[in-house]
Amino acid sequence: MDRVKRFLVNTETILLNKKWKEEKMKTNKKIIAGLLLTTTLIGLAGCTDGSSSNTSTNQSNGVSNQNAKVKTDSNGLTAEQENVKKRLEMENQPGAMEYFYAFSPSDNTYFYATVQGKVSSSGKSLTPTEVTSGDGSNIGSDFNGYSFDGQHTGQVMGQDGTYGQSAPYLYFFDPQGNYYQYYINSAYQIIVSQKPIAIPSSKVRVDLQPTK
Repeated sequence: MDRVKRFLVNTETILLNKKWKEEKMKTNKKIIAGLLLTTTLIGLAGCTDGSSSNTSTNQSNGVSNQNAKVKTDSNGLTAEQENVKKRLEMENQPGAMEYFYAFSPSDNTYFYATVQGKVSSSGKSLTPTEVTSGDGSNIGSDFNGYSFDGQHTGQVMGQDGTYGQSAPYLYFFDPQGNYYQYYINSAYQIIVSQKPIAIPSSKVRVDLQPTK
């Protein structure tokens, strides 16, 4: 009788082990199949045309977005970066001078002045125009602002050391390196230059500076 019980127990153990091995094999097959599928997808992604990473098609009109390769100078600067750098350096040199011209569109007069230093906008300030006390929570949890005399502000000091915005203008350097600044959206055509500019004799000059 004991032999029969041992036989039945051994048989049941063998069957359970066999079933466990079969289940384990099924699980391993599923894992291997998943890994093969993942590897295949990665391989297909790597075999796609490289241009697809740089362009995308607008389905509405079939036009593709393009990325331009911008060249830099020997200092690693783009033309736009070089312009900004040169303007900041030129305008903040001690003893620098500029020349101010404001042309009237209604007649032949223009206003002229020699500027000590640089022309500044009333929109610029040494302090932020908006501050809040406390932890600056009303600025936003992701951006807690900058500390300013125990208060906080979401404004950032510009590269010229001031807060605020200048009146909008265009600026450029001529081939000789002279600087010109042209204000847009103005009642007058305003030009600020690093060197005096030639004005037609038909225009009447009005000096903004007191005569000696």
